[in-house]
Amino acid sequence: MSIFTRNPGTFSDHKELSEWPVDLRKVMCWSFLYWSIWDLTLSLRSIVYLREHSFPIPLNPLSMPIFTLLVALICGAAWLTIWKNKTGAKVWALLASVILILLFVRQFVIPVRTIWHHNVPALIYGVVGLIVFLKPARTTELNPQLPETD
Repeated sequence: MSIFTRNPGTFSDHKELSEWPVDLRKVMCWSFLYWSIWDLTLSLRSIVYLREHSFPIPLNPLSMPIFTLLVALICGAAWLTIWKNKTGAKVWALLASVILILLFVRQFVIPVRTIWHHNVPALIYGVVGLIVFLKPARTTELNPQLPETD
């Protein structure tokens, strides 16, 4: 059935409102993969740049190569556990959401740029991730084949 031939006014074509956390969890899963790849490339590029120009790699945990590598690893672990539907997925997703918020807050602790809106998308994704993954999951979502009681 094509999207152009559907009648958008019928109720049967729309998903129930109770399914929205599952859909947002999928969106957050793929956004964690995006953040993982993005921060991994930033970290590797900054390490290569520091090595080419003979600068020592800063060992401060909030510095560019170390912190972005940490963000990439945590977001990658969150993506993988959510995608594989493993038991620790919620914990990794919450940790990834918190570290995305810290990615925004870090610019106020260590002034890395003069523009305050440098990592606003990270703040938005972090807050949405906290909202989505802190909501308790329904038991029917976890095990859809529960026995029905009369």
